[in-house]
Amino acid sequence: MRGPLPALPGLRAASPALRAALKKDPSLSPALAALLARSGRLFGCPAEEALFLTGFDKDDATPGRLDAALAELRAADFLRLEGFTNIVPLARSSRPTADLAASRGGASYVFEVRWVGGGFGADAVSKLSDKCARKAVQLGAAMKRSGADAGGIIFVAGLPYGGDGRSPALLAEAAEKLGGKAGRGRRHVCLIDGLGSAAYPEWGS
Repeated sequence: MRGPLPALPGLRAASPALRAALKKDPSLSPALAALLARSGRLFGCPAEEALFLTGFDKDDATPGRLDAALAELRAADFLRLEGFTNIVPLARSSRPTADLAASRGGASYVFEVRWVGGGFGADAVSKLSDKCARKAVQLGAAMKRSGADAGGIIFVAGLPYGGDGRSPALLAEAAEKLGGKAGRGRRHVCLIDGLGSAAYPEWGS
């Protein structure tokens, strides 16, 4: 047995912000459970196992590790809503690899996911610029290794399971400005903040 569901208030691997949010508003726990349930259905596994498919280790007490794993689930849920199918977490290996694989319109994709603690803020472009450039190197290697037709970098802000966030218009503007950092070829930059999200360029472009 892997133990109890890891997404509980007070878990050592949660960031201070996530622990504080759950303590302040226990109603967030059902939102978290709903994300796990959707992820289980998406990956074809019990909800309590979905988090472990991201590589989450319940014995790793690094603060923020839980948030990063939840961000990967939130990214997969975003891709589902964007019309992707065959969405699967990619197994970790000794070599860097992408976090998610998916299909859309007959094309294969791989995605790098990055949780951004503290949210994007008003200076999202400057805050994410260097992170996007570094992730682009990993994405390029993952695309070459997997033979994927396209790829993307997905940034998930703050608490990764819903709630308030920046407007889609602001996210779309930031994603477009960051687009050049993703590299050449069919590469996309996606921003998720609460219930708002944006992708640039549009899928298929």
